[in-house]
Amino acid sequence: MLFGKFRETVFTKNGNDLKRKYEVLEELKKKYPDNEKLNDEYLMVKYGLKGEDEIAYELKDADIGMYVLRDITIQIGDSKAQIDYIIITAAHAYLVECKNLVGDVIVDSKGEFTREYVSGNRKVKKSMYSPVRQAEKHKEILKKIWESNHNKLISSLFEKTFDDYYKILVVMSRSDGSLKLADAPENIRNIVIRSDNLVEHLKNDKVNIEKSDLLSPKQMKEYSDRFLMLTIESKVDYRAEYIEKFELEEVDKEKLRKRLVEFRTRKSKERKIPAYYIFTNQELENLLLYMPKSVDELKENGILTRVKIDLHGEEIVEIVNS
Repeated sequence: MLFGKFRETVFTKNGNDLKRKYEVLEELKKKYPDNEKLNDEYLMVKYGLKGEDEIAYELKDADIGMYVLRDITIQIGDSKAQIDYIIITAAHAYLVECKNLVGDVIVDSKGEFTREYVSGNRKVKKSMYSPVRQAEKHKEILKKIWESNHNKLISSLFEKTFDDYYKILVVMSRSDGSLKLADAPENIRNIVIRSDNLVEHLKNDKVNIEKSDLLSPKQMKEYSDRFLMLTIESKVDYRAEYIEKFELEEVDKEKLRKRLVEFRTRKSKERKIPAYYIFTNQELENLLLYMPKSVDELKENGILTRVKIDLHGEEIVEIVNS
């Protein structure tokens, strides 16, 4: 491939840890629909995922030549960075922090971020941890990793070019909100952009670099490969994390299974009928799956036959609720 002819967008890693969060929250939301904090978290993650997808869409047909890695986790010692996107162009490598414009995101003269949005019938105003500071911490961790793998002489030379090549960006998805930067410091206005301005931003940066200083496609791929080597897989148990965070009460299903089986055995002996007349093994699994909280739910989900519901539906629901 000749220098200057490479115009593709190559996704060398397209994993998405945020999607795992969303799937867990979606499941928990169905079980705990009245938990406001859980609903707020679900909303933020839902739109965050939408925002990351928007960035992927914008980059796909950028036509400037780049390697893209999505959802990268790097670590040195106890310091860990989860980076939404790393975009490697001929001009720079960008460490991208993605945020969504649910409601209004406002940045004041001190560089502090606030989000205002509506959840249900409530108007919510929340301070945000600065995504700029978050991106800066990611860059610091990356620098420590690089320095730990090179001698002091090379590191001292590297420090002179590190900040020039590695850039941070905070990209706000379009969604239904607005980005208000009128009072923000200039350095923040230069790195906080909307997703629909992302490609133009990358193009302008490339134009401002001397051609002799641009990376070749081969070098860009080498940078991408290095990041892939640094990446560690996330092993976070989001279900357990959210259950603890929102103080949710989880059912011990094995304990419930045991109680239901004991109930079935006792009832079959009392009535002198086979155990499956109370409920079959498949119906037991359905009880554990749907966790009916009322007789109506037993009927709606078709878990048991009408006869079985009439005979011992209330007792079964009582066991589940207990």
